[in-house]
Amino acid sequence: MQHLIDSSKKISDIIVLGDRMKRKQAIGIGCLIIILVLISGILIIKHNRNKELKEQEKIIATSKFEIIYTYGGGFGTIAHTVTKEVTIDQDGNITFRVPSYEDIEPVKYKMSKSQAKALYSILISRGFMNLPEDLSQNDVTDAGSSFIEIKSDNFERKIGGYAAFINKKYSRLTQEIIKDVGQKRISDFNEIVIQKLEKSDC
Repeated sequence: MQHLIDSSKKISDIIVLGDRMKRKQAIGIGCLIIILVLISGILIIKHNRNKELKEQEKIIATSKFEIIYTYGGGFGTIAHTVTKEVTIDQDGNITFRVPSYEDIEPVKYKMSKSQAKALYSILISRGFMNLPEDLSQNDVTDAGSSFIEIKSDNFERKIGGYAAFINKKYSRLTQEIIKDVGQKRISDFNEIVIQKLEKSDC
């Protein structure tokens, strides 16, 4: 009788041991699957990032481009209600103009070719291509509109809108343009526009 009890206990122990081993195997397989999924995810992200960088490099490699920053067209003083454009090309030519007023002569400046290329590269690498084209914030009052447009051999794209400066990434891009063009030059051109418009109203 005791022999049967001992045999039964041994069988039970074997069954319990087998269950434990199965659970450990299941846990091990589960962990392995999780690790494989994580590795696959990392590889996919890395692949997409490399692809994005290659596309950026191709865009940046262009020999011809124009950066057009449009601002104004909002509320406030005359300088803010009139839409103005600043154009920077690959040769470093900077041109200020007012599209809707032909009698206001364009004002021209110059930066180096390397500075113009650096600005173009910064705009592309810092998210110009990834931002939505329409960045309008229609719930904002008493604001103006602004746009950044880039034309090159490879593409043509324009982003911005009413109160677009609310978008932090877009705002940083405009600050890069203003920094390279020069805040004083922008202020001086705004003053020229005010004087011209005031004279035309007299």
